[in-house]
Amino acid sequence: MTSDRDNGRRTTGYVFNIGGTIVSWVSKLQSVDALSMIKAKYVATTEVGKEMICLQRFLDELGKKHELGTLYSDKESSIHLEKN
Repeated sequence: MTSDRDNGRRTTGYVFNIGGTIVSWVSKLQSVDALSMIKAKYVATTEVGKEMICLQRFLDELGKKHELGTLYSDKESSIHLEKN
């Protein structure tokens, strides 16, 4: 996650792959101004979580049973906020 110096917004990026094939990826500026790194990480993790749910439902509709993915976050304070 990086910050745009002009507007203070952070960039969110993620990649989902299934069986070694990329099925979804994003790299974009966040739609909100995060005043702290914790909030920026929380916003990014929320976006990734929504995409995980969407992909899981899509696979279910296709009849493809797939294990739920694991979402990793590298900011401990953000993890505590997400668990709340």
